[in-house]
Amino acid sequence: MNNKKRFLWIGIITTIIILISISLYTKWSKSIPVKAVTLKKGDLRVTVSATTTSIMKSENEVTLSAQRIGRIVYLPLDEGDYVKEGQIVLRLDLTEEEVKIQNRIDELKTTFIDAEKNLKRLKGLFNDGIISQQDLDAAQKIYDIAKTNYDSAIKELSTLQGYSIIKAPFNGVIAKKHVEKGELVIVGASLLKIIDPQRLYVSATIDEVDVARLRLNQAVNITLDAYQGKSFNGVIYKISPIVAGLKQETRTFEVRIRFEGNKPVLKSGMSADIEVLTDIAANVIFIPTQAIMERAGKKLVYIIKDSRTALKEIEIGLSNWNFTEIKKGLEEGDMIITEPDTEGLKDGVRVKAEKG
Repeated sequence: MNNKKRFLWIGIITTIIILISISLYTKWSKSIPVKAVTLKKGDLRVTVSATTTSIMKSENEVTLSAQRIGRIVYLPLDEGDYVKEGQIVLRLDLTEEEVKIQNRIDELKTTFIDAEKNLKRLKGLFNDGIISQQDLDAAQKIYDIAKTNYDSAIKELSTLQGYSIIKAPFNGVIAKKHVEKGELVIVGASLLKIIDPQRLYVSATIDEVDVARLRLNQAVNITLDAYQGKSFNGVIYKISPIVAGLKQETRTFEVRIRFEGNKPVLKSGMSADIEVLTDIAANVIFIPTQAIMERAGKKLVYIIKDSRTALKEIEIGLSNWNFTEIKKGLEEGDMIITEPDTEGLKDGVRVKAEKG
């Protein structure tokens, strides 16, 4: 009986050991699939790009606005039409207001002439000792008021006429037509937008982290959606000293770029993409930036050796959005894991490398 129990317990224990062994073998022998690359040397280009799509703008553009209330009686232009400096592009009706002011001017003129004659007469009487200084001063005051009112009315008419006739401030193109003939506009209403097509530039928004790497006259590669498959040369000619974004995560600077050499037919409002080559590291090892981890102030990567992972400390150099130069810690031919956040990945586990 005792022997039977002993053999039973031995059988149970043996079975448990076998099951645990199988479980541990399965656990430790199972490979985690990971994305990996084998390192080789090459040239790392470090570039700066805009945070958003860049836009073609003109150095000389203006939106003309109404300076008085009035109805548009003359507007012969359409979007895309060329205009010359000083050309009348829009006129507001001023007939009724002009008549009112002119009538007032006529009345004030009569008052002014009468005050002028009276002052001249009283000056003679004063010189003859007939009237007092007080009487002469009163006449002078009436004259001054009459003259001021008369001059103000003339100026008001001139201003009204000036506000009623809108002229092009420079040679350019009608880029936007905000109103039509016959419309009644109020003070401040936008009328026409005029741009100078000879002074177009690319307006690019650059992150504050990157702007310090840019300088004036730096070469820029420009691509335009309107010219697919082609690229054009440009240079930076202005870097704004003022932060454009208000929020900390969107602080940017405007950079202006002009075309160099052969340039295409350009129009204001076209979209563009820009790329500025700021540095180049020749014949170096570089890895996907996403492969790098930071722990306790150290930069680490997972390398694969004998189908298992190993953490390796590295020293980095130049970097762009996609790749980072490795100065120390890795060699050509090493295989690294490009997605270190893969589930279950840690130092020493078995992995199966997939191209990535």
